[in-house]
Amino acid sequence: MFHWHNPDPLLHPVFKAVVDKLNAAGCQLLVVCRGSLDELSALADVPGNASILLEVEGFVGTGGINFKDLEKVCRTLQNKGVNFGLRLANPRFKLPNIRINDNDSTVICRELVRPADVEYFRLLAVDFPDFKGRLQLDVHDLFLWEILFPDGGVARSEYGGCQAANSLAHIDSFGTVHPCLSWPQPLGSLLNDSFYDIWQALPRQDVRTGIAAVPGGCHDCRDYAICFGGCRGLSRLDLSLNGRDPMCEGSCS
Repeated sequence: MFHWHNPDPLLHPVFKAVVDKLNAAGCQLLVVCRGSLDELSALADVPGNASILLEVEGFVGTGGINFKDLEKVCRTLQNKGVNFGLRLANPRFKLPNIRINDNDSTVICRELVRPADVEYFRLLAVDFPDFKGRLQLDVHDLFLWEILFPDGGVARSEYGGCQAANSLAHIDSFGTVHPCLSWPQPLGSLLNDSFYDIWQALPRQDVRTGIAAVPGGCHDCRDYAICFGGCRGLSRLDLSLNGRDPMCEGSCS
């Protein structure tokens, strides 16, 4: 899966040219939409096999969620036959990897999401009476799953460990390829080399070799065989974690 991050990708002047090339190459496409009228008018340029991820931040204010406008946008997407990630009748949310700036020098570790933040989200959304039993969450990360569903009872997809530089890649707005959108480590530039050559080169192979190694903070942990160390990109941003995923509370040794 390729992630092309732009504040309003549907309105970018080269959007159609980019998605046509990716679609022709058989890539899975996930396009972010904020629900503006201009974006909804540009949906004609989205290939039929692409999915739309509707951001809800713009519908949330001090008075809560503007359900009237949100429903209007969702109905428009439904009428256009678009596959999107939020349905009012049966809400479905995908919890993506935590995106950080392509320049990791701007990342402040204290701003990374921690277990307490996810717990707060669980109280507000997952266990909230109006949503309980109706909210579908796409969760593959073991730590997220355990916090959101502490009593179990919800099926979790199998997790094979960090997929950075394997089934995941992130291409920033400058054409630089990174292992994942949570891992700002340049592997090469599409301005200089093909994606195939970058993917076969030593920097990408080194990333996968590093992921195969057990992080220092995970040695002798009984759950390592289940979580495989979690997100390796975020774990490298906060050295105090000694290689552990920020979502790991480090109490399972």
